[in-house]
Amino acid sequence: MDKYDISVITPIYNMEKFAAAGVRSLKEQTGINAEFIFVNDGSKDKSAEIIEAEIAGLPNFRLISTENRGAGPARNTGIEAASGKYLYFFDIDDRLVSGALKKMFELAESAGCDLLVFAYIARLSDTDEPKLIKRIQKSVSGDEARKNYDKYMVGETAIQGAPWNKLFRRDITTENGIEYPPLRRNQDEVFIMRYMAHAEKIRIESDALYDHLLNTQERMWLKYRLDYDENTEKLFGFYNDIILKWNPDSSGVKRLLSRAYYKNMLDAMKVLFNPKWKLGTKEKYEMLKKRLLKYRENAVKYDTGTTDELVRKSRLYPFMRKGPAIILYTLLSLNAKKKSALKI
Repeated sequence: MDKYDISVITPIYNMEKFAAAGVRSLKEQTGINAEFIFVNDGSKDKSAEIIEAEIAGLPNFRLISTENRGAGPARNTGIEAASGKYLYFFDIDDRLVSGALKKMFELAESAGCDLLVFAYIARLSDTDEPKLIKRIQKSVSGDEARKNYDKYMVGETAIQGAPWNKLFRRDITTENGIEYPPLRRNQDEVFIMRYMAHAEKIRIESDALYDHLLNTQERMWLKYRLDYDENTEKLFGFYNDIILKWNPDSSGVKRLLSRAYYKNMLDAMKVLFNPKWKLGTKEKYEMLKKRLLKYRENAVKYDTGTTDELVRKSRLYPFMRKGPAIILYTLLSLNAKKKSALKI
């Protein structure tokens, strides 16, 4: 017997700037029998103290503290502690719209689905003009989605991506041993792949229930580690072993994996210019050359004979595919000084 309708799991690491507002967003959710589990992943700032003060006296709010292991293992700790029918994963620097949890539960129960996916709002800052990231209303079987997964990787029917615009059934997660991997970034992508291997009924809804703060270059530099290239290689190992095996002959899936690999490896090169690493010019250049060579060697796995349209429009693409590394180094160096994000 489930104790709660929804278990809301929130990993925390050095988020004191956002902690109070994020907790208050959850406290404002009404009309739903929910528990709220915060997992402090070894924060070195005052995040834990702020959350403890915010949730004091609230029996369905609790804080678990662990050593620093990453957001994935922190979410796994939350799953182990959860007792709700559904699992929802929240990011503390974002917001839920009013009544979002109640609406999620009602939509999932009405559809009788294993996975609920919904639209969301995206913005660069609290004062930025919000943009609606649409989803269309659609029901699809797990088998149909897996066989045609290029239709569910991007766009208005996208299933892949972040977990915060989705509601998962806890029993499917626990009975099949579905966990987040110990990747420092992109672990949510793997969790969704693993979950989709067992989901039999998916419902996509057009309601926008989440307000997401996008990454600027400065925010990316706070979150991305110097070894992001290694993280990317591990991530694409999961893509190859799961999604590509569902669709071994799909040019659409390969095209989208090609796009994602391009973006991730470009980010792995951008992160070299984060001043906190204090890398010298020669060291940065040598590391960039190695990452560029790795990209050129591995990108051929997803070659379909035509270049993805969004990748082709990137002004960096010609220098990623061929030519001397010094040109790419110079462009990324100039971009870092401008503190602006390059489009893929």
